[in-house]
Amino acid sequence: MSTLMPLIWVILSSFKTNQEIFTSTFSLPREWQIQNYINAIRLDGLFEAFRNTIAVSVICTFITTLVASMASYALMQKFKLTKKIYYFLIAGIYVPINAFMVPYFILSIVTKTYNTIWALIMVYSAINLPMAVLILKAYMDTIPKEICESAVVDGCSFSKTFFKIILPLSLPGMSTIGVFQFIMPWNEFLFATILTQDKASRTLQVSIRFFMGTFVVDYASMFATMVVCLVPTIFAYILFQEQVISGLTSGALKA
Repeated sequence: MSTLMPLIWVILSSFKTNQEIFTSTFSLPREWQIQNYINAIRLDGLFEAFRNTIAVSVICTFITTLVASMASYALMQKFKLTKKIYYFLIAGIYVPINAFMVPYFILSIVTKTYNTIWALIMVYSAINLPMAVLILKAYMDTIPKEICESAVVDGCSFSKTFFKIILPLSLPGMSTIGVFQFIMPWNEFLFATILTQDKASRTLQVSIRFFMGTFVVDYASMFATMVVCLVPTIFAYILFQEQVISGLTSGALKA
């Protein structure tokens, strides 16, 4: 209930006037203001921001899931440095995200990706990778080693075993990290503000703040835009919720 209440409050507030948001904070709207959603849709640059956010989230999800799956498969093999490499890869989980602000800003300048969506893609993929490896490695460890050994006996190469056998068996785990990787870029605000300036490269979270003027804040239209932003992430989770639960519980049981 504590999780749903803020969401319900935002949805109800998106149908109120600015005055009603403060005078009748927790009540139903006296009149359901559809105009707030019209104002949200008419926000200058919203469609470009929506397109950029989808592009960043989808590309980050693809890159992170692919790299994490290949890294996890390699770490399934027992060799001398397996544990050291694994701990090195997941060490990024323990580093505060704020510590990456200056290095990533300088890196975006050096690589000439500053003020483009590619700077965000690079940052989000790197930040998400440790957690993706942690979850997917735990899931792949539940796959019986005999399956890989049988594939080798049948003549499968290392890469063919990965693409033909391990990858299909790991779909629940990949769905889990895929949903998480999609939601993080979609909701992220800090790096999107630092690394993008122009309207052509803004994401949704950055565009929302333009409802805040110097002296006036259009809270009602801002909440309406937030509700619009919530729809794709909620839909993604509903669509893959069974795979997400399966991927998390399988890794937990193995651990």
